[in-house]
Amino acid sequence: MDLNPIVLAIYGNEGNKYHLLFDGKEMCVDNIMVNGEFNEKLLKLKTHLENKKVDTKRPFIIIGNYNPCGESISFAHTDYGTVRAVLACTSQEVDKDYQVGCRGNAVDNHFVKKFGSEWKFPEKFLVGTKEFIENVMEGELQNDNQVDDYLACEGDQSDKEIQINLDYRQREEEFNNGTVATPIKLVIIDDCSKFSELSAIMNIQKKTTEQKNDFMKILKEMYDNDELYEFTDKTGKFDWSNQSLIQFRRYQEGYKAETYRFKNYQNHHEQNAKYINNKSKIKPNQCEILTCKDHYKLKYNNGTKTYNNLKNTWWIGYKY
Repeated sequence: MDLNPIVLAIYGNEGNKYHLLFDGKEMCVDNIMVNGEFNEKLLKLKTHLENKKVDTKRPFIIIGNYNPCGESISFAHTDYGTVRAVLACTSQEVDKDYQVGCRGNAVDNHFVKKFGSEWKFPEKFLVGTKEFIENVMEGELQNDNQVDDYLACEGDQSDKEIQINLDYRQREEEFNNGTVATPIKLVIIDDCSKFSELSAIMNIQKKTTEQKNDFMKILKEMYDNDELYEFTDKTGKFDWSNQSLIQFRRYQEGYKAETYRFKNYQNHHEQNAKYINNKSKIKPNQCEILTCKDHYKLKYNNGTKTYNNLKNTWWIGYKY
């Protein structure tokens, strides 16, 4: 027999009020959902309903406002399962949309420990506006980048400043049958004869393959004519005639500084360590470039430290 869904509505911010709606009934369940993270509260509610002979094997829908509500980012529990779908009616900003989207996530080790290694995460869905989906994906990318940064670097416990892990450069990291090189430091003289041509291509939002090739041709011509202030390839494997520019990034004022990894390029360059921003997309004899239209400034360590990258200092990551 088909059953109507059970709906739990969350009202307010602090001191949440929980109201349960099912089979034409509505009741406040604050006295049942007390203490613990939200998934523990939800388990208490499910147990209470089952003790009252309510069939809980039906869709369970949770409705709330777009404030974080002070709840755990994960709604999952090994005693009742995972979230099947997250639906957002509107979009806010990257951080908030990402937190909402992550309510469909869970750490699987608890499930594997309880149900065995054969346990697989059930299919799940993320539903929302185009902007919401894009914000969630951007938040995931920023999170992945930060994880990669920590894996590649170690903290100096004396002042918490992130420094390159010297052991990292000893590891042979090969991706897609290619070897990652130490990033190239490239310094442009902004009043040079070719700078206007470079700037014109930089300012194009979506660059074609031909435009990327033209950009590299201009740089090569400047390199051949000693018009670059600096071009330092510590690996010594960059071949102008056999390198294709695949990814082009440009920072300018107003962009979110945390998503541009100038500091990582510099750290790895100074320590002669392998590094590339997009490990999976770049293949052997391909490269990426990180340029800077405006002076880049990143505040980190809770705003107590600042990293700067001058607009004429660019970085090239490549594989050979």
